[in-house]
Amino acid sequence: MDDGRRDEDGRLVAVLDELSRRTGRPAGDTGDHWPLYEAALGDTANHALLFEAVWFEPDQNVALSVVLRVLGSLPEDEQARWIAQLRWEYSREYAQRCARGAAY
Repeated sequence: MDDGRRDEDGRLVAVLDELSRRTGRPAGDTGDHWPLYEAALGDTANHALLFEAVWFEPDQNVALSVVLRVLGSLPEDEQARWIAQLRWEYSREYAQRCARGAAY
């Protein structure tokens, strides 16, 4: 059964499992990873794992939400790296506007 945590080499599953271990929140079996990401966002020690998860996250809105929550705490060069992790052009453009403080 596909639990919504799949990717080409299983890396998202490993990242979600590690975030779950660190936060005490379940990785989820429905494909809704937002509660786990939200719990992980509270600790900057999780940012490297979240950065990786953004690339593999199948839900565009969830991936964008993670990036938007992190952007404000990052220097400009790091903001660009996080935005580049978004796989969808629309999401990257939206995140860039938000990073610049532009109206959207």
